[in-house]
Amino acid sequence: MSGREKLEGQVFGDFTAIEYIGDKKYNLRCNICGEYRELYATNIKKCIGVTCSSKKTDVLDLTGQTIGEWLVLQYVGNKKYWCRCSCGREQEVRKANLINGSSKSCGHNKNHYGNLLGQQFGEWTVIGRENYLWKDITNRFY
Repeated sequence: MSGREKLEGQVFGDFTAIEYIGDKKYNLRCNICGEYRELYATNIKKCIGVTCSSKKTDVLDLTGQTIGEWLVLQYVGNKKYWCRCSCGREQEVRKANLINGSSKSCGHNKNHYGNLLGQQFGEWTVIGRENYLWKDITNRFY
């Protein structure tokens, strides 16, 4: 162990070196999120790998924003937000889906055709609906 530089207690980027674990490696703890990480001394001294991973993923805070029909209420971790739809339903939504627009609501208005009751389509007359399927006079669903 002679000749090694003692890094314990020193701060490197977002991390503090906690202990030497052998083989030129140190155990580090993140000063932001508490994550532990093992790194080689040479990487630590060059500040390689000492940036908190939560800083990279949470740079853009969406809390309070309205995206599509979602009102973003709070960040719940793991790249997800707790959101309220315009219809009142609340659920977790992935941050990427909010940003790229692939989630605009909870899906409460999946019926893009409106009310089809009583309408005729060729020989078919719509007489009811079950879930997302429409029922004709012969009780067949489509």
